[in-house]
Amino acid sequence: MVAMFQYITDGLLLFLFMSMGVDMIYANLISRALVGFSGFIANRYITFSGTRVRFWDSFFRFLIAWVVTSILSTIGVLIAVHLFLQGPPTPTSGLIIKALVEVAVFLLAFVIQKFFIFGNPTGDRERL
Repeated sequence: MVAMFQYITDGLLLFLFMSMGVDMIYANLISRALVGFSGFIANRYITFSGTRVRFWDSFFRFLIAWVVTSILSTIGVLIAVHLFLQGPPTPTSGLIIKALVEVAVFLLAFVIQKFFIFGNPTGDRERL
């Protein structure tokens, strides 16, 4: 549920920024950045609430994962625009392309968060 809200918000922000004339690539990165931190907090305290990894440990891992998934999202958007559109993306076509790309990015991000960010490989840290 949290992830769905994040991705809907991300898509709506992309649509809003593109409607204001922001290039799709910049709109994608800005929307991901705005949704990213709130997503980290929601995932830490709701989705993966049983985590015993320290806040700052998981936050730094999250930053690394966010950079990786943002790069993949941006590359995916660029490829999809090139393959499926004959002109510059409109806010509507941008939203559709972003939705398609983000399905794949979501699956990867979930696995990264479950095992890399909020996983407890040592089992000896208390939740802080």
